[in-house]
Amino acid sequence: MAPKAKFSREEVIQTAFEIVRTQGVENLNARALAEKLKCSTSPIFTMFGNMEEAKQELFLKVKEYYMHCLQEGSREKIPFKGVGTANIKFAAQEPHLYRWLFMTKEENVLTPGEFLLQFGDLGQTVMQVIETATGLKGQAARELYENMWIFTHGISALIVTGVCNFSEEEISRKLTAVFEGTLLSIKKAEQ
Repeated sequence: MAPKAKFSREEVIQTAFEIVRTQGVENLNARALAEKLKCSTSPIFTMFGNMEEAKQELFLKVKEYYMHCLQEGSREKIPFKGVGTANIKFAAQEPHLYRWLFMTKEENVLTPGEFLLQFGDLGQTVMQVIETATGLKGQAARELYENMWIFTHGISALIVTGVCNFSEEEISRKLTAVFEGTLLSIKKAEQ
C-alpha cells in the first residue's frame, strides 16, 4: 500500500501559487516545488501527471484570484472605473501573476472581445454596468468595454515591466479622461 500523502493537492497548488507570485512562472518546476514542500518530486508527480497539469490547475487558481480582485473593484462608487482601477492595482501588487495571465503568448490568439468573454459573469456584470451608466447597448457597450480594457492593460503593462509608475490620482484622471473621450466618440458615431 502506498504511503499516505503528507499534503493535499490544494496545498501543492497553494505552494506553487506562492512560488509564481514571488518568483514568476518561469521559476516553477517540480524541483522548486518539492524543495518548498520539503519532499522529493515523486509525490508531486503522483498527484499530477506532469508539471503542465499542475500549471493548468494553478492557472485557474490565479485567474480566480484575479477575478476576486476585480469583483472587489466592482463594488466601488463607480463600478466600471473600480474594475479598471482594480486591474491596475493587481498588476502593481502582483506583477508576476499579472505577467502570467496577460503577458504570456497564447497558443490560440483571441480578439479582445473573445478574450473578455473568458471572464464570464464578471464580464456580463461589467457590460450591464456600462449599459446602465452610459445608455449604450450591445456592440457600442462592448466597444467601450474593450477600449477601456486595452487602455488599462497598457497602464498595467507599463507598471509590470517597470517602464512607468503612476500615482493613484494619475490613474484616476487618465481612466476618466479616456472613458469620457471614448464614450463621446462612440456616441458621435452612433448619430
